Amino acid sequence: MEEHFDTTIDLDIDAYLPETYVASEEQRLDLYKRIALIDSEEGRDEMLDELIDRFGEPSRSVQNLLFIAMLRMEAHKAFVTDIVQRPEEIVLPYLNARRSMPAGSRQSLRRINLM
Repeated sequence: MEEHFDTTIDLDIDAYLPETYVASEEQRLDLYKRIALIDSEEGRDEMLDELIDRFGEPSRSVQNLLFIAMLRMEAHKAFVTDIVQRPEEIVLPYLNARRSMPAGSRQSLRRINLM
């Protein structure tokens, strides 16, 4: 039985679509929704290509937004419910502390390719 849960990320990182990059609020909202649905590196790459084609080279905050989408995807696969940055640590609580992390998940969380 598959368990349904959300993975939230609270990191001190600028990750957004600036108005100077995507002027239309409607387009920004649509892009945020689509970025939140990214579920593969291929999906991330396609979104990046679309952003470049439509709006030009992305700023660091846009690149960070895509990185966060990938981080959320990989964390979700590992049953991580939250990624929370605290002053001296990053906390990753699991959906079920007794559940073992799926094989390969530790590695994929360590090496997420930004671009």
